[in-house]
Amino acid sequence: MNCYQMSGYELGTYMEIYLPKKALYQQFLFRVLTRGFKIETVREHFRAKENRPGILRLLGPKSPWAAYDDEYVAQLRPFLYGYSMYEVDGVFKGSEGSENAVVEERTQVLRLLFRIDLEQVAKDANAETVDRNVLRATASDYLRAHDRQAAFQRSSGQERRIYDAVRMWRDQLGFFVFGYIVYELGKNIDALCSADSILKTEDEIWVTNFANMELDRVLWRDTNRVP
Repeated sequence: MNCYQMSGYELGTYMEIYLPKKALYQQFLFRVLTRGFKIETVREHFRAKENRPGILRLLGPKSPWAAYDDEYVAQLRPFLYGYSMYEVDGVFKGSEGSENAVVEERTQVLRLLFRIDLEQVAKDANAETVDRNVLRATASDYLRAHDRQAAFQRSSGQERRIYDAVRMWRDQLGFFVFGYIVYELGKNIDALCSADSILKTEDEIWVTNFANMELDRVLWRDTNRVP
């Protein structure tokens, strides 16, 4: 008897980070990514005074997170649900000022999976009595919107509260990806260069965002287990 059972789709998003495939990078990739599962470790990263200048330099002065503080960091929630790594043969246009007009290299792709906690969204939006299907559909509408800011401005009442909760989740997610993961990758690459383990730092690290993902976990149900 097949004891696997669909659990119903969950909302989320996934992002990919592209960087050259190098053996030396593997030693810190696993460490950085697995630490991302531990939200208190991530909070400590942002609270560390020695990290703040580098994080702000990466985010830039016009970033919405340029004035982040301990209160904002304390609100961060677990984001990373899983990740996978794969390799592709990449061909890219060279960076501005680069000697190479076209770059061919083996590229490592980090695919990061993030799942929205709808229970937390309901709590933040004061929508705990809203039917779960309605809550999920409303959150999905916001994630799929071509112009999310315009969608938020047009919304009202319950819909607006749900949109606002999902918007806060996306905002914190971006802060986590760039302020923690990308920052740590860059810091470790720079450390390898400073130690003369690699010739130079990477000209670019690419980050892509696939705004709306549906995840259906097919779960094993032990039919012999007593409820």
